[in-house]
Amino acid sequence: MVKALLLLIILSLFLVSGCSTDTGNVIETTKLAIPETPSEQNQAQSPESIEELHREFAEFEESQAENLSAEQDEIQEVTETTEEIENATEETTPEEEAITQNEPVPECPSCEDNNPCTTDSCSEDTEYECVHEAVIPCCGNSECEEDENWSACPEDCECSLECGPCETLEDESCSCLPKTECVQDGCCPGNCTYLEDSDCPRPSLVFSEIYYNPSGSDSGHEWIEIYNNGAVPIDVSKLRFEESGTQHMLKNTSGNMLSRNSYSIIADNPEQFLLDYPDYSGLLFDSSFSLSNTGEELILRAGKDGDILDAISYNSTWGGDGTGFSIEKIDLNGPNTQENWNQSSAEKGTPGQKNSIAA
Repeated sequence: MVKALLLLIILSLFLVSGCSTDTGNVIETTKLAIPETPSEQNQAQSPESIEELHREFAEFEESQAENLSAEQDEIQEVTETTEEIENATEETTPEEEAITQNEPVPECPSCEDNNPCTTDSCSEDTEYECVHEAVIPCCGNSECEEDENWSACPEDCECSLECGPCETLEDESCSCLPKTECVQDGCCPGNCTYLEDSDCPRPSLVFSEIYYNPSGSDSGHEWIEIYNNGAVPIDVSKLRFEESGTQHMLKNTSGNMLSRNSYSIIADNPEQFLLDYPDYSGLLFDSSFSLSNTGEELILRAGKDGDILDAISYNSTWGGDGTGFSIEKIDLNGPNTQENWNQSSAEKGTPGQKNSIAA
């Protein structure tokens, strides 16, 4: 009981002080009345009074804790606000600083230098000065750089490719393409002939052997041999054969192209010709004609209205008149005169082979 009383007196003395100081603020406290008379002290020593004091003391502590927490929150808020203001002041942009100091706001000038080979920029990071960064490689700087070529950058790189006379330069790819147009341009494309393109070499075909008067019936047994003494193959099917002014077409039976230094036969009856000459394996053309036994003019043309490739006016006095022998040209590159033609030394002639009397 005495201990409780002493505790109560000490607590009362602490509370009677009336105030306490915390963080510079005066906090008023609730004053507790302490009985001064002995009768009042005796009454305070009762259990009910002690419990009441304990309860009031607990309520006082709780009130003090709440006030302290509120003050701490207020102090924290003021501190945070102060820090935000300080940070904002530190992060002031040059524009804001200029405005604050009443100075002109910094701006970027126009940095375009009209150079396609530079990247132009200006910003706060460059201290508002223009920066021109080179673009490499760059098409348009008059330099053909390592990763550039004529196709991708013709402004800087030249196409040094040289094409032949029968080729054309492809601008897009800087490559040579073969010409295919049959026009007078100094070139004869592979798909053109003398008939379509005057640049193509003129065919060089000659009459080389004539079997105009076989022994017995002439019908179905007559034939004419032609020889290609030129430098290029010739499509014989495009030629025309004329006798005494009458023009005949040539129909192929075993192919069209007559190779250089080769022979071909024009027969009035190809089936009968192969019976007469079963070993023949060259080009064979069918045509409708009947050769004169006394002689006539024969013409070979490059097409219906084409140039004359060869012409001969043979005569029965040259030999081969019903004897079973042909007449042959001695020098295939010589003229079609009687001195250069004579009767074959082989019976029925030498179709598709070298002439028996050739020089």
